Amino acid sequence: MKIFFTISVKSFLSNLVLCMNLTTILVLLFSISASATGYSQNKINLQVKKSSIANAISQIEEQSTYRFLYNQNLGEIKKKISVNLEDVSIEQALKELLKNSGLGYQFINNELIAIQKTGSNQIDIVVSGKVTDSRGESLIGVSVKLKGTNSGVSTDTNGEFSITTLENSTLIFSYLGFETYELKLSGQTKLSVVLKPAESLLDEVVVIGYGTAKKNNVVGALDVISAESAGQNAATSIEQLLIGKSAGVQVINSSGTPGSGAQIIIRGTGSFKDTSPLYVIDGIQGDFNSVSPQDVENITVLKDASSTAIYGSAAANGVVIVTTKRAKIGAPKITFSTKIGAANAWRQLDPLRTDDYVNLIKDIAASNAQPVPGKFTSGSLNDITDWQEQVFRTGMISENYLNMSGG
Repeated sequence: MKIFFTISVKSFLSNLVLCMNLTTILVLLFSISASATGYSQNKINLQVKKSSIANAISQIEEQSTYRFLYNQNLGEIKKKISVNLEDVSIEQALKELLKNSGLGYQFINNELIAIQKTGSNQIDIVVSGKVTDSRGESLIGVSVKLKGTNSGVSTDTNGEFSITTLENSTLIFSYLGFETYELKLSGQTKLSVVLKPAESLLDEVVVIGYGTAKKNNVVGALDVISAESAGQNAATSIEQLLIGKSAGVQVINSSGTPGSGAQIIIRGTGSFKDTSPLYVIDGIQGDFNSVSPQDVENITVLKDASSTAIYGSAAANGVVIVTTKRAKIGAPKITFSTKIGAANAWRQLDPLRTDDYVNLIKDIAASNAQPVPGKFTSGSLNDITDWQEQVFRTGMISENYLNMSGG
């Protein structure tokens, strides 16, 4: 029994080793087969009619996980073709797509395909490097893009990157707050890139001064009124350009004095004292009523706290920015306009006649038990002059405007 048991164990182990070897061989064969057919697993349906090769490539990208690397400036890539393919592999689609085009394709890895001219001696290379600023600090998240393509990578936490591309291609480095940098490769595979800070970017740098502000601070809090659209030619004063043109802006005639300006209130009364906004004319604080409507290019009304912050407490009631017309390059231009009109009092008082006035005086005297003044009892009293009629006569208005520009 002992000898029989030993022989059975040896036979079992021998069979187990044989099965393991066969399993290993089958796994290796399957891996090799999967690797060889990896590029053919994606089936493509391609319908293109009189469209460019680049457009057809975009359709392939939408239907697969592959990304293509090619130069958008190649004349061959813009060639018009017509293709109708159904349920074909990537290789079959590319062969039909690039047939007689002078272009060829090459699989760089399992997800990237390079399109280049046939006969080109360029080969794919792996380029790596590090991106820093002028102080030598690593820049995280810098975009490293192949020029003319949508392929690219970003730098890691150490500012390092690695990208597969063709030799003699161009890399574009871009990062928020820094100038975009282009680098033409000449076979080098190790790079050290230093980005320079941008001189002025309005989205990042706050430019303080009359007439400018960060755009992301004033969106939704301002109105720009073009003088031309506001009825520049019909307006007799600059305030009339704002009437009904901006939500929350009131134009009120606060005085009946001839020639007096109107009062502008932005988003209601915000103070018990002066409710006038800050007026800025071509970057300088000035008198709003001193500007002729014919000289106005546009008017900007800043309403909320964020948009008026750069002006301080003077802008507590809002800001009205007036931009006047500027000189323009071109042939000399002469503009002349004239306005003629008539003005009269829209309402007059209804005064007492002489007889009515005398009767009123007599009633007052009787009520106070006093005698009536002698001038109201002796002689005849007649209506002589209607002073309202003399003062409020119809007046003629004439306004002339002459402008010369260009040259």
